[in-house]
Amino acid sequence: MKLPRFYIKKLDVFIIKSFLKNLMATFFICLLIFIIQLLWMWIDDFVDKGLNMSIIAKFFMLGSVSLISKSLPLAILLAALMTFGNLGERFELLAIKAAGVPLIRTIVPLVACCTLFAGVSFYFQNNVTPLAQRKLLSMMYSIKQTSPESDIVERIFYKKIEGYSIYVNHKDYETGMLYDVTIYDMSAGFEKTNILVSDSAIIQNTADEKHMILSMFSGEQFSNMEDENSNKKNAPYRRESFTRKDVIIETEGGFEIKDADFLRSRADGKNMSELKKDIHHFGLSNDSVGRDNLKHLKRNNYRDKIVINRNDSLLMEKESICRMNVDSIYNAATKKSKLMWKRDALRNVSSLKNTYDINEKILHQLDKDLNKHKIYWWEKITLSLGCVIFLLIGAPLGSIVRKGGLGYPIIISVATFILYYIFETSGTKMASEGVYKIWFGSWLSTMILL
Repeated sequence: MKLPRFYIKKLDVFIIKSFLKNLMATFFICLLIFIIQLLWMWIDDFVDKGLNMSIIAKFFMLGSVSLISKSLPLAILLAALMTFGNLGERFELLAIKAAGVPLIRTIVPLVACCTLFAGVSFYFQNNVTPLAQRKLLSMMYSIKQTSPESDIVERIFYKKIEGYSIYVNHKDYETGMLYDVTIYDMSAGFEKTNILVSDSAIIQNTADEKHMILSMFSGEQFSNMEDENSNKKNAPYRRESFTRKDVIIETEGGFEIKDADFLRSRADGKNMSELKKDIHHFGLSNDSVGRDNLKHLKRNNYRDKIVINRNDSLLMEKESICRMNVDSIYNAATKKSKLMWKRDALRNVSSLKNTYDINEKILHQLDKDLNKHKIYWWEKITLSLGCVIFLLIGAPLGSIVRKGGLGYPIIISVATFILYYIFETSGTKMASEGVYKIWFGSWLSTMILL
């Protein structure tokens, strides 16, 4: 017996309402999970920065906007599991099947609904997410530049302050006291480097937060006194001992969000039209660099034929020499000449190898940047299509499990999403390195789940 069209429409409305109700709850849960993950990545940059609540709130707002497209597929998967799990747990799905409505027919209205969500996700990825991503990264860069003294760690040269390199052997994180401190002051130029060594030091900011005062105790200062116009090999230097010395270092001070335009070169901060234009530009540029390197290597390191002068050619013609035996020339040479030739050949080969290695690294990095742009272009399509694919996975799984709520659905959805994330990360990594084709690496996780 076939149900009347009226009842089928009411069934579609009921399923859509149940799905949207669950989607509203699961979306905010998934978004919260991704925000916590984002906060965990940047938590070290928030410590001891003195940021006010408005800056932190703006961070969460920009992070939420940039993560909407990633949270939506997982939320749809979880909502589909919960919806059909509840229907199966209350035997409503069994009643629907008994009425002659197959499972595929019950999923059709949700496919149309998720197709709409896929369009919304694509719009966000193409227009909103790149802008939010640039502003978020600009904010994080600005936060990193705030109170740089908090980033100083033990036994690592700190070079984030322009013109200074600071090395600390031990740091008391509770009091902020630094021990066995060495500072290379190159603010006046490399030729006028000042080296300061002290047993202990402490850092304080001025009231306007535009300068940092480094108070050093029980140390010595070594200064180069060489004049710029001096040609002496042994330059004099000055050695000064002190019990306390205050070094004033100018910093950017305070928190001020930098302009996000300097991040426009990043692939994740561009829409599809910008990515397509840059892909074409980078492709032509990379080909040009490769051709120029090839011409340079051929011109400077390889010769098609040996050029001889007139006297040599006349002598060869007189002696009826048509071919030069290099081995006989080498064997007839002295031991000193042989050793010199070997050294020259080894030096030339080593230089040529270094040139090849440098050019290979440059071209590899250029190709990697180009591949990243291509991957992000495909990602805007695959991530949007994931909204529909996760529905097609979640609905049948929910009807099989027949468990509603947040118990089994969360376990299954997290396991499925981890599988999707593993294949996506592996595929994009291999594609960026040139192991896989770009389209194959970008579509690998989608094809496997589909």
